[in-house]
Amino acid sequence: MAGVLQEVVWVGMGAFSLAKEKLEKLAQELKERGRASSREARSFWQELKERGAKEHANLCQATKEKVEKWRYQWGWVSRREWEDLLRRIERLEAILLESQNKTEAN
Repeated sequence: MAGVLQEVVWVGMGAFSLAKEKLEKLAQELKERGRASSREARSFWQELKERGAKEHANLCQATKEKVEKWRYQWGWVSRREWEDLLRRIERLEAILLESQNKTEAN
């Protein structure tokens, strides 16, 4: 499962990198052809960055929600839940050991 998620992330990063390169090239070509001024090119690039940031945030949220859904469907616990359970077990073991020591002392 982790391997699949990692591959999805790599594909997404690769697509983003490729899109970024193509958009930079497009902006430069438009500027060179005189179809866009430097200010227009910067404005275009800024708009794309803002849209990209918004899409990134949406993708992160959707991924988080999907992983949480899978986690509950498959009965997985989070690291925090696991650590909480370990602390509870340690406390119960300490109580049990203390109880056994009192019984042996009597």
